[in-house]
Amino acid sequence: MERRCQSAAGAQADGDARARRALELKAKTLQALGHPARLLILEALRDGERCVCELTPVLGLRQPNISQHLAILRSANLVTARRDGTRAVYRVADPAVYEIIDRMGEVVRRQGEEMASALAGLGRSGRQ
Repeated sequence: MERRCQSAAGAQADGDARARRALELKAKTLQALGHPARLLILEALRDGERCVCELTPVLGLRQPNISQHLAILRSANLVTARRDGTRAVYRVADPAVYEIIDRMGEVVRRQGEEMASALAGLGRSGRQ
């Protein structure tokens, strides 16, 4: 009986460790998505792959800044790069990331509507 409890506890610990690792990976992905410049980069890559030299005028950011953000996106496995001569060409690793971005847009939109509704209920003095 005690042996079964130990193996069940071990299995639960393994499951807990896997669940914790999954949460850490989710957090890393969300952290990578948590900067406006990185969201802009992903939006620019929505229509296909691009090199940094193509992203610079589209984003209005300097090349070193874009490269730093791309490195973060790569470390989170959100973008991949391939060599094309002397330049690196970037693309989205998994288009499912756009489902996350689009859903977040819906959440933000709803929050904005709720805030607007709450503010509309305020009188001129700022009190209800």
